[in-house]
Amino acid sequence: MQKARKKVEKSNSSVSEYTINPIKTQDEEGNDKYIIGVVLQAEVTKGFIPSISYAFNEGCAILKQMGVVLANLFTGGVELNQLSGPVGIYSIVDQMSSEGIAALLYLTALLSINVGVINLLPLPAFDGGRILFLIIEKIKGSPVDPKVENTIHGIGFILLILLMLYVTFNDILRLF
Repeated sequence: MQKARKKVEKSNSSVSEYTINPIKTQDEEGNDKYIIGVVLQAEVTKGFIPSISYAFNEGCAILKQMGVVLANLFTGGVELNQLSGPVGIYSIVDQMSSEGIAALLYLTALLSINVGVINLLPLPAFDGGRILFLIIEKIKGSPVDPKVENTIHGIGFILLILLMLYVTFNDILRLF
């Protein structure tokens, strides 16, 4: 098999051309086969300082990805039915448990960062909503009327419960 040139149209409508050079090998029965693909090589480094560096870099990458997902959630790039709640998380934990303790610890860190970031969003019923009210009070110079704040937090809490019910319902439907 010879080199082939393929054109790929990207999402921004630009077109890139790639040269594909398959590698000829033989399978177990001696038949010729051609391999096209990408090989990932992982480098393992051990030690305390590299571990801290890796944790920091990975945490930053997770935060960036969460920012992208949240932005897409509010702009319509991610639909609500793509979210997972407790039932979906249980399914993911079940899958990851077969991958080993490292994968499970990574998932635990991912979920912890996720919960922390979501909790700090300036939405009613979250800690970020309370922080927003404190900032408003600081700017305004006087406290927000407790009845107004309680009403806003109550509405936010009801919307949060409705979202949780919707997401859980979708998680249950995905199981079947």
